[in-house]
Amino acid sequence: YLRLGDVATLSESLGPLNIPRQDQQVIGWVTAQYQGQDLGSASREAIAAVQAIELPPGYTIKEAASSQLGDVFGDLYLVLFVAAALVYLVMAAQFESFKNPFIIICSLPLALAGAALALLITGNSLSIPAMIGAVVLAGILVNDGIIMVDFINQLRSQGRDRTDAIAEAGETRLRPILMTSLTTILAMIPMAIGFGEGQELQRPIAVVVIGGLVTSTFLTLFVIPAFYTYVDDAERWLIHKVFKREGDMDES
Repeated sequence: YLRLGDVATLSESLGPLNIPRQDQQVIGWVTAQYQGQDLGSASREAIAAVQAIELPPGYTIKEAASSQLGDVFGDLYLVLFVAAALVYLVMAAQFESFKNPFIIICSLPLALAGAALALLITGNSLSIPAMIGAVVLAGILVNDGIIMVDFINQLRSQGRDRTDAIAEAGETRLRPILMTSLTTILAMIPMAIGFGEGQELQRPIAVVVIGGLVTSTFLTLFVIPAFYTYVDDAERWLIHKVFKREGDMDES
């Protein structure tokens, strides 16, 4: 047995509780709280504030949050694409057609444009909560399109003309479409206004959903019927060309 004092010199001093490492390098975390602005603006201000610090050789300063944020955005873009694809596949199975779900899902980019405009008007930036709201929006906005397109198909299956079916569907389904959209929008307004702690995370989600629903409501009543007509004409033209070609081959 040996005493510790026989092999070491003991003294009291200050030291780190742990030594964090990243990519096999010793790092030091500097954290701060921010208020009244988004993460990107706060990070840029923090980096600008520490640029004047003279660092010893071998030391660098970089934004840990921004580098991780890029990876998170990439994952959320993938999640948004997968969500839209799953919604399309579910609608294709229910409609037993690839045309009708295509008409409905094409309203997603235009609805996202409305969500981006809502973020711009309210002064919010594109953040992780906003992307989460876009993923939620991808599953919500198809409801109005399903109501419209399904009713048009029902009228056409009864022998109604396409133009008359679209006009009657727009008139008959106007009330349920407005009811479903308004109830969701009104439910999101308290979250968009923001009360209490954590409002910085809640507000972008509600703003994206509200902006996308407002845009998608008008798209459902105007753009989707027009797009339905164009896609139906293209389908008829393609079928006519295919059957005409097969008929020419039979004659030859």
